[in-house]
Amino acid sequence: MEPRTKCLRLTLRLSDAPGRFYTVFQQGLPLLVRVNLSVREIVCVELGIAPDYLETRIQTLFLDGHPVDRLEDIVGDGAVLALSGALPGLVGATLRRGGRYAPLRASISHLQEGAKAPRLPAPGGITLKLFNQVLDELCPRLLSEGLTLRAGDILALLSTILPAVPVAGPLAMLDNRLLDGGKLMQALRELKDGPVTLRVESPLDPSLPRTGSA
Repeated sequence: MEPRTKCLRLTLRLSDAPGRFYTVFQQGLPLLVRVNLSVREIVCVELGIAPDYLETRIQTLFLDGHPVDRLEDIVGDGAVLALSGALPGLVGATLRRGGRYAPLRASISHLQEGAKAPRLPAPGGITLKLFNQVLDELCPRLLSEGLTLRAGDILALLSTILPAVPVAGPLAMLDNRLLDGGKLMQALRELKDGPVTLRVESPLDPSLPRTGSA
């Protein structure tokens, strides 16, 4: 039986430390998602990114370090998926998905494994990387809409982010329980590798309960 996913709502001003969040996404953020799905399903279903955004804004994709042309290629457990907008110059044109220069990098393009028995979708994990304008546009949206990580990975993320980011109101709600910084870190340590859906919200979000007098 899979452990129940906890829900963590964190109150932070993303604008106070965008570089730190951006660095995390550029280096790779480990996410818990269903795997053995197509690239398209991972992006649009598991990450909740609109299909038209995938088609028009995400011009370059890498799967395990190889440029992707076919959105139906399968993403397995432990895969590294990188999403980027159009890259400049001839190199960018060559790496672009389905571009006219794609044949020039045939030797490094992602090639789907040969025919095998189909693998069923299953719980697993990928590492997500974001770059350039896709990073600018998706980082705040993905954090506000929620991403599921292991508790230990959230602990590592917050250990980097929290010291530099001013907080306001209740720092966090873990399954509707208000926690300050120290109690939050302890709760995440106790959860170890358990799944937690992280949402980063503005301190001005009226949906968050307030403490103290009005």
